[in-house]
This record gives sequence, C-alpha cells and structure tokens, in this order.
Amino acid sequence: MRYAMRLCAIVLVLAATQLAQAQEPLAQFHNSLRASGERPVRVVVYGASHTASDEFTSVLRSRLQARFGDGGVGFVVPGRPFRAYGHRDVELTARGRFDARLIRGRSRDPGTFGLAGFAVRARPRARSIMRLRDDRRFDRARIYVQRGGAFDVWIDGARVERVTNRGDGLGYVDIDAGGNTFELRARAAVTLYGVNFVKGTTGLTLDAFGVPGARARDQLLWNWPVQRAHLRQRGYHLIALAYGTNESADRGPIARYRNRLTRVLTRLKRSSPSASCLLIGPGEYPRRRPDGTREPRPRTREIVETQRAVAREQGCAFFDTLAFIGGEGAMARWVAEGLAYDDHVHFTTEGHARLGNALYEMIVAGVGGD
Repeated sequence: MRYAMRLCAIVLVLAATQLAQAQEPLAQFHNSLRASGERPVRVVVYGASHTASDEFTSVLRSRLQARFGDGGVGFVVPGRPFRAYGHRDVELTARGRFDARLIRGRSRDPGTFGLAGFAVRARPRARSIMRLRDDRRFDRARIYVQRGGAFDVWIDGARVERVTNRGDGLGYVDIDAGGNTFELRARAAVTLYGVNFVKGTTGLTLDAFGVPGARARDQLLWNWPVQRAHLRQRGYHLIALAYGTNESADRGPIARYRNRLTRVLTRLKRSSPSASCLLIGPGEYPRRRPDGTREPRPRTREIVETQRAVAREQGCAFFDTLAFIGGEGAMARWVAEGLAYDDHVHFTTEGHARLGNALYEMIVAGVGGD
C-alpha cells in the first residue's frame, strides 16, 4: 500500500510538472480550440513507428473531436505506402502498382515527398480505395498531387471527376462532393501526396504522419519548398514532433542532435508562425545484454533532457513520455502488464490508448469550458 501511495504521488508530481510546461506554449492553440465552433482547427503529429500506425494519435483525435467538433478524418496518403501505415478512421485498399517513397535515413529523392514525408507513384490502372469507417462521411476533399499524369475520382461508386494535370509542379484538385468511399483510378502514372477529407466548416482534424525508423533529422531531407507549400495549405494550429526513440541508439555528440532538432523546429515554425508546437519525448528502448536481460540506454536520458531544453528555447510544450511510463527500466513492467510488446519498444493498443489519453489531458489543460 505504501508503495502504491508513493507511486501515485510521483505520478501526480510528474503530471503537474508536464502541465506547467505545456500551458503557456500552447496558449495560441488553446485560443484556436475555444473558437472551434466558428472555424476549423488543424493538428499534425510527425513521428516514427509509434505514429505510423495512428494508434495513440487516433485516441487523441477521437477525444479532441468529441469535445471540439468533428472536422473530418483529415489527410490520408492513398495506395497503402508501406505496411505499417494506417489511419484508424479509414480502410485503405490498393489495387495495381503503387511505388512508395519514404523520407528516411539516406533518402536522396526529396522531390517526391510532400506533407506526410512519403508519397506514392500510381502506375496506369492502379486504384486506391479509401472507405471511411463506422459509416463516417466527408463533405468535400482536396487532392495533393504532382502535376503530370491523369486520374479519375469516384465517390460511392460513381465517377465525379476526370483529372488531367498538365505541366509540372504542385497541384491541388478540389472535389466538391461528399460521401463515404473515395477512389482514385490512375489513367496515366501520377505522383500522389495525399487526400484531405473535410466535414463541415468547423471542428477539428488531426493528421498523423509516421515513418518506421525515422528520426527528427530526416525532416531536413524534405524538399523544403514542397513541404512549406503543403504546410501553408493545411494551416495547422498545433505541430507536434514525436521522435527520439530511434535516436537513442545513435552515436555521436549530443550537440549535433540538438542542432538538427533546432533546425527542424525553426523551419516548421517559420512555415506556420501562428501554430503552437509540442515535442513528445521518447519512451524507452532498452539495450539487450548478452545474457538476454535488458538495460537502459544512456542516450535516452540525454535525448529527453535535450528535447526539454530545445522546447523551452523554441517556445514549445514538452511531454516526457519516459517519465509517463515510469522512467528507466519501466518498459519491462509495461511488457508484463500487456501495455507493450516483447521487443520492449512498441506499445500495444492499450498502451497507445494510455499515451493518447495522457496527451489529451495535457494538451487541453487550461482551455476551460467542458
């Protein structure tokens, strides 16, 4: 009982600390939330494998939309660009050939990446079907595309648009029709960055873009004019970065990591000056010893403290995921309780739900109202 009471006290102190660190940096976002009944509010979360499956972000999306209004399922990349990619509110089906390009590691083809950090090249006769789950509907959609190529748009089994993009450069195709199932059929090869699904004229959307194995520095590989144009099109009110787990296995001076993270945040903020920013720190990535036991990686603590410092310097909020799960060594307990998988890195659905709910409580603290 005494142990439980001490643990509860520690959790309360951590929660109070994270809340204090979050409220002032999120002030602009809170103002946007208070006006969500009058105009749309948009959130984006960038990250690695924890974000790619849209698990903790789907919990965050659901709770935010329940309180501040449903603005639609948001941005979806067609063609199932990689196996781990998912959107919990959209069932994705790909037929024919889609060549995916992911922004990661040593990528050297930045022109093919857009808002999400990955895109697909649809070959002739390829079809991407996006069906909103639970009978959800959209009122209109915007397709983000590279000019050149041709495709048809079908909604609920009927063709509503025939598109031929001539020339080159970025293109945007607005579809002023709604429904439940959205299908793209390529008539000629075309690069697709994604489709944004909108519901109504108010409420909140949350876009989740994660690439397995990604690091914050990978954002510097983006074609900056393309990313900046897409960011400005979306007009986000909160930009969150959930990186750090993969970096905990890296070597090299921590000062270099800090410099790259600062550069990433600086350019994201320049593209979206009215947006608040949030750093979601890494969980745990324990190192496996030769005898099969695991030990904390010293780099993880360095990354956490670096992110905390950079967040403070850049005027961003910071969520300490390592502290949230219980600190160094806690991943073993999460595995034992079914909150994380045996790899001691990735959370289960229940673990993701706990993280999503904790993030929600932190983000909305101080908004007021319901």
